Amino acid sequence: MLSGMVFTSCTYAENQNSKPIFDKLIRKENVRTFKIPAFVVRYMLFFTEEGRYACKALKGTTSFRVALVDNINDSKGIFERVNHELKVNNYLNLVDIQDNDSKITIKLIEDNNIIREIVFLISDRDSFICFSVKGRISAESLSNLLAEYNRKSIDKRG
Repeated sequence: MLSGMVFTSCTYAENQNSKPIFDKLIRKENVRTFKIPAFVVRYMLFFTEEGRYACKALKGTTSFRVALVDNINDSKGIFERVNHELKVNNYLNLVDIQDNDSKITIKLIEDNNIIREIVFLISDRDSFICFSVKGRISAESLSNLLAEYNRKSIDKRG
């Protein structure tokens, strides 16, 4: 159901600070995270066509960090604090989605067209989920792969 859903997208000038800080922010919130080596994620994704595209897009990644906090009273507070700190530390806002009680934000930090970290923040009434992808990902390569994938999926439907 798409009623009540809001999308926004923004870009900013080149970042002054391009050092990933998500790990530090999430530890400050006392949220337990799990670090997964990138080669494990790429291996798991390799078994589907969409996953193979993701593997190409994830070339240059070094690690994934995942956190899930369920049944907490301050999930929206954690979301807002982490989101604000990412903004203050020059993370680019890719998209914000608001759907009833749920919020999704995707941010990244880059340096000279190289994405250093992508952060996904998801919050609803009583849970907070976040994950980050770290590495040295070519923004141009990622954009080209996404465009190619979109063309192929449109061709399949048409």
